[in-house]
Amino acid sequence: MPIKAIQYHVGGRKTNSKTLYKILSYNGYEEMGDKLLYNLCNLGVRSFGSGMTRDEVKERALDASTLFVAYNGNKPVGFAGLVEENDGSFYLSAAVVDPTERRNGLYTKFTRLRIETVISSGKNFETRTQNPVVEKTIRNVLENMMTEEKIQGYNINREYKPAVYGRLLTNAVPKSGDKRLDKVYSALDYNKGDAFLVKFSLSLPVHTKYNGGCLW
Repeated sequence: MPIKAIQYHVGGRKTNSKTLYKILSYNGYEEMGDKLLYNLCNLGVRSFGSGMTRDEVKERALDASTLFVAYNGNKPVGFAGLVEENDGSFYLSAAVVDPTERRNGLYTKFTRLRIETVISSGKNFETRTQNPVVEKTIRNVLENMMTEEKIQGYNINREYKPAVYGRLLTNAVPKSGDKRLDKVYSALDYNKGDAFLVKFSLSLPVHTKYNGGCLW
């Protein structure tokens, strides 16, 4: 059974209405079941376009310690993975939102949920990506958390990973709208599948203590 349920409204940019999403989290394929796994693989293929096959979506995007799945009604419309590494650090795997549900804040919500999980464990995290939007969203979430005094600060370290994916994983070269960040990512050879391993080190407030999964 899913281990967490979250309901929230987000204001869509496409309309003046708000959409109610339910987000459940699952631990492994067994909790998801074959039908949900099948639907999420299809969702991944639709979202990546021709960039990834069903098997690649399952292996690279859905194989996570915790998988957050968003529903609009009974329909799964997005997912995001979080992997706990052997050393206790975390890896943010792919986050996918159905093309019809984009620009509704769901991708940012996925990013925030996973970072909150990392913070609750007092750890750091990393992600591997070709897409500057991924890094930009993470940085925006962390900046907001600094304003909220959830964290004191953070450091970023990028490691160049040549040909790690073998090709571009999306239909078009991704752009974030941040000229400086897009210039950094333009150094990647997308045809060869280059990427960055982006490591985030968090500085927690001095009064924050970690004990059995709780922060106070």
